[in-house]
Amino acid sequence: NQRAWRRETREFARSPVLLAMAAIPDVDAATFADALEGMAAPLVAVLDPRGKVLAGRGGFVVGQELGAMPGLQSALQTGVEDHVWMLPDGPALVAVAPLAQGGELLGALVRGERIDSALAKRLGAIGASDVMLVHDGTSLGQRWRKQPKGEVDLDALRGVRFADLPPEGKALELRVDGEPRLGVAMRLRDDGGVAFLSHDLSH
Repeated sequence: NQRAWRRETREFARSPVLLAMAAIPDVDAATFADALEGMAAPLVAVLDPRGKVLAGRGGFVVGQELGAMPGLQSALQTGVEDHVWMLPDGPALVAVAPLAQGGELLGALVRGERIDSALAKRLGAIGASDVMLVHDGTSLGQRWRKQPKGEVDLDALRGVRFADLPPEGKALELRVDGEPRLGVAMRLRDDGGVAFLSHDLSH
Protein backbone atom coordinates (compact mmCIF):
# COMPACT_ATOMS: atom_id res chain seq x y z
CA ASN A 1 0.00 0.00 0.00
CA GLN A 2 1.02 3.61 -0.38
CA ARG A 3 1.68 4.08 3.34
CA ALA A 4 4.32 1.33 3.22
CA TRP A 5 5.74 2.84 0.02
CA ARG A 6 6.12 6.23 1.77
CA ARG A 7 7.71 4.60 4.83
CA GLU A 8 10.22 2.66 2.71
CA THR A 9 11.06 5.80 0.72
CA ARG A 10 11.67 7.74 3.96
CA GLU A 11 13.97 4.95 5.21
CA PHE A 12 15.97 4.89 1.97
CA ALA A 13 16.26 8.70 2.10
CA ARG A 14 17.84 8.42 5.56
CA SER A 15 20.55 6.00 4.39
CA PRO A 16 23.95 7.39 5.47
CA VAL A 17 25.50 6.17 2.20
CA LEU A 18 22.90 7.94 0.04
CA LEU A 19 23.17 11.12 2.10
CA ALA A 20 26.97 11.07 1.83
CA MET A 21 26.70 10.76 -1.96
CA ALA A 22 24.15 13.58 -2.20
CA ALA A 23 26.48 15.85 -0.20
CA ILE A 24 29.33 15.52 -2.70
CA PRO A 25 29.67 18.79 -4.70
CA ASP A 26 28.98 18.25 -8.43
CA VAL A 27 28.33 14.53 -7.83
CA ASP A 28 27.83 12.50 -11.01
CA ALA A 29 25.13 9.95 -11.80
CA ALA A 30 27.52 6.97 -11.76
CA THR A 31 28.18 7.53 -8.06
CA PHE A 32 24.54 6.69 -7.25
CA ALA A 33 24.25 3.60 -9.52
CA ASP A 34 24.64 0.87 -6.88
CA ALA A 35 22.49 2.69 -4.32
CA LEU A 36 19.61 3.12 -6.80
CA GLU A 37 19.72 -0.55 -7.84
CA GLY A 38 19.01 -1.63 -4.28
CA MET A 39 15.85 0.45 -3.85
CA ALA A 40 13.29 -2.09 -5.11
CA ALA A 41 11.28 0.29 -7.27
CA PRO A 42 10.78 0.45 -11.04
CA LEU A 43 11.29 4.25 -11.05
CA VAL A 44 13.96 5.88 -8.88
CA ALA A 45 15.62 9.30 -8.98
CA VAL A 46 17.84 11.47 -6.82
CA LEU A 47 17.14 15.18 -7.24
CA ASP A 48 19.07 18.25 -6.18
CA PRO A 49 17.30 20.82 -3.92
CA ARG A 50 15.88 22.62 -6.99
CA GLY A 51 14.40 19.44 -8.46
CA LYS A 52 16.98 18.62 -11.14
CA VAL A 53 17.64 14.89 -11.65
CA LEU A 54 21.16 13.97 -10.51
CA ALA A 55 20.71 10.23 -11.12
CA GLY A 56 17.83 8.00 -12.05
CA ARG A 57 16.54 4.87 -13.68
CA GLY A 58 13.27 3.64 -15.17
CA GLY A 59 12.63 6.74 -17.23
CA PHE A 60 14.15 9.58 -15.23
CA VAL A 61 16.85 11.39 -17.23
CA VAL A 62 19.89 13.09 -15.70
CA GLY A 63 19.43 16.85 -15.97
CA GLN A 64 15.62 16.62 -16.24
CA GLU A 65 13.92 19.46 -14.34
CA LEU A 66 11.18 18.21 -11.99
CA GLY A 67 10.91 21.18 -9.62
CA ALA A 68 7.33 21.91 -10.66
CA MET A 69 6.03 18.37 -10.14
CA PRO A 70 3.12 18.04 -7.68
CA GLY A 71 4.17 17.80 -4.05
CA LEU A 72 7.90 18.09 -4.60
CA GLN A 73 8.37 21.45 -2.90
CA SER A 74 6.13 20.59 0.05
CA ALA A 75 7.88 17.22 0.47
CA LEU A 76 11.22 19.01 0.62
CA GLN A 77 9.88 21.19 3.43
CA THR A 78 7.66 18.87 5.42
CA GLY A 79 8.51 15.23 4.71
CA VAL A 80 7.38 12.31 2.57
CA GLU A 81 4.45 12.72 0.19
CA ASP A 82 2.89 10.60 -2.54
CA HIS A 83 1.41 11.85 -5.80
CA VAL A 84 0.55 11.02 -9.39
CA TRP A 85 3.23 12.46 -11.66
CA MET A 86 2.74 12.83 -15.39
CA LEU A 87 6.02 11.62 -16.87
CA PRO A 88 6.87 11.75 -20.61
CA ASP A 89 5.86 8.11 -21.10
CA GLY A 90 2.74 8.16 -18.91
CA PRO A 91 1.50 8.68 -15.36
CA ALA A 92 3.21 7.13 -12.34
CA LEU A 93 2.59 6.84 -8.63
CA VAL A 94 5.54 8.30 -6.75
CA ALA A 95 6.66 8.88 -3.19
CA VAL A 96 9.03 11.80 -2.56
CA ALA A 97 11.25 12.15 0.53
CA PRO A 98 13.73 14.89 1.38
CA LEU A 99 17.44 14.11 1.59
CA ALA A 100 18.57 16.14 4.59
CA GLN A 101 21.56 15.94 6.90
CA GLY A 102 22.60 18.16 9.77
CA GLY A 103 19.83 20.63 8.97
CA GLU A 104 20.98 20.97 5.34
CA LEU A 105 18.64 20.05 2.49
CA LEU A 106 20.63 18.03 -0.04
CA GLY A 107 17.79 17.16 -2.40
CA ALA A 108 15.07 14.54 -2.71
CA LEU A 109 14.61 10.84 -3.32
CA VAL A 110 11.79 9.76 -5.65
CA ARG A 111 10.55 6.15 -5.84
CA GLY A 112 7.64 5.17 -8.04
CA GLU A 113 5.83 2.78 -10.33
CA ARG A 114 3.91 3.29 -13.52
CA ILE A 115 0.14 3.18 -13.62
CA ASP A 116 -0.10 0.17 -15.94
CA SER A 117 -1.12 -3.49 -16.18
CA ALA A 118 1.60 -4.56 -13.72
CA LEU A 119 0.08 -2.27 -11.09
CA ALA A 120 -3.43 -3.50 -11.97
CA LYS A 121 -2.25 -7.09 -11.53
CA ARG A 122 -0.80 -6.32 -8.10
CA LEU A 123 -3.94 -4.49 -6.96
CA GLY A 124 -6.18 -7.26 -8.28
CA ALA A 125 -4.20 -9.95 -6.49
CA ILE A 126 -4.68 -8.13 -3.18
CA GLY A 127 -8.45 -7.91 -3.51
CA ALA A 128 -9.16 -10.93 -5.76
CA SER A 129 -10.85 -8.51 -8.11
CA ASP A 130 -10.91 -7.41 -11.72
CA VAL A 131 -9.07 -4.09 -11.93
CA MET A 132 -9.11 -1.41 -14.62
CA LEU A 133 -6.92 1.71 -14.33
CA VAL A 134 -7.80 4.91 -16.18
CA HIS A 135 -6.35 8.42 -16.25
CA ASP A 136 -7.99 11.31 -18.10
CA GLY A 137 -10.21 8.92 -20.05
CA THR A 138 -7.33 6.70 -21.21
CA SER A 139 -7.16 3.04 -20.20
CA LEU A 140 -3.71 2.34 -18.69
CA GLY A 141 -3.94 -1.18 -17.35
CA GLN A 142 -6.24 -4.12 -16.74
CA ARG A 143 -6.21 -7.28 -14.66
CA TRP A 144 -8.85 -10.00 -15.01
CA ARG A 145 -9.55 -12.96 -12.76
CA LYS A 146 -10.89 -14.66 -15.89
CA GLN A 147 -9.88 -13.20 -19.26
CA PRO A 148 -12.91 -11.97 -21.25
CA LYS A 149 -13.70 -13.98 -24.39
CA GLY A 150 -14.80 -10.98 -26.41
CA GLU A 151 -15.88 -7.39 -26.02
CA VAL A 152 -15.09 -5.20 -23.01
CA ASP A 153 -16.95 -1.88 -22.97
CA LEU A 154 -15.03 0.58 -20.79
CA ASP A 155 -16.92 3.68 -21.97
CA ALA A 156 -18.69 4.10 -18.61
CA LEU A 157 -15.32 4.07 -16.85
CA ARG A 158 -13.61 6.37 -19.34
CA GLY A 159 -16.41 8.87 -18.77
CA VAL A 160 -15.79 9.07 -15.03
CA ARG A 161 -14.28 12.42 -14.06
CA PHE A 162 -11.70 12.13 -11.31
CA ALA A 163 -12.73 15.44 -9.75
CA ASP A 164 -16.36 14.27 -9.47
CA LEU A 165 -15.61 11.04 -7.60
CA PRO A 166 -16.54 11.07 -3.91
CA PRO A 167 -13.90 9.76 -1.46
CA GLU A 168 -15.79 6.47 -1.05
CA GLY A 169 -16.02 5.93 -4.80
CA LYS A 170 -19.00 5.49 -7.10
CA ALA A 171 -20.92 2.35 -8.11
CA LEU A 172 -20.40 1.53 -11.78
CA GLU A 173 -21.44 -1.14 -14.24
CA LEU A 174 -19.27 -2.20 -17.17
CA ARG A 175 -20.23 -4.58 -19.99
CA VAL A 176 -17.94 -7.57 -20.30
CA ASP A 177 -18.73 -10.25 -22.91
CA GLY A 178 -22.18 -8.67 -23.14
CA GLU A 179 -22.85 -9.16 -19.43
CA PRO A 180 -22.93 -6.54 -16.67
CA ARG A 181 -19.86 -6.38 -14.43
CA LEU A 182 -20.60 -4.49 -11.22
CA GLY A 183 -18.01 -2.66 -9.21
CA VAL A 184 -16.85 0.65 -7.87
CA ALA A 185 -14.83 3.44 -9.49
CA MET A 186 -12.56 5.18 -7.01
CA ARG A 187 -9.70 7.61 -6.92
CA LEU A 188 -6.39 5.83 -7.34
CA ARG A 189 -4.73 8.67 -5.41
CA ASP A 190 -5.91 12.03 -4.12
CA ASP A 191 -4.50 13.91 -7.13
CA GLY A 192 -5.12 11.62 -10.09
CA GLY A 193 -6.03 8.28 -11.58
CA VAL A 194 -9.23 6.23 -11.46
CA ALA A 195 -9.43 2.55 -10.54
CA PHE A 196 -12.40 0.26 -11.16
CA LEU A 197 -12.60 -2.72 -8.81
CA SER A 198 -15.25 -5.32 -9.60
CA HIS A 199 -17.24 -6.94 -6.84
CA ASP A 200 -19.28 -9.31 -8.98
CA LEU A 201 -17.44 -12.48 -7.99
CA SER A 202 -19.61 -14.74 -10.17
CA HIS A 203 -17.23 -14.06 -13.09
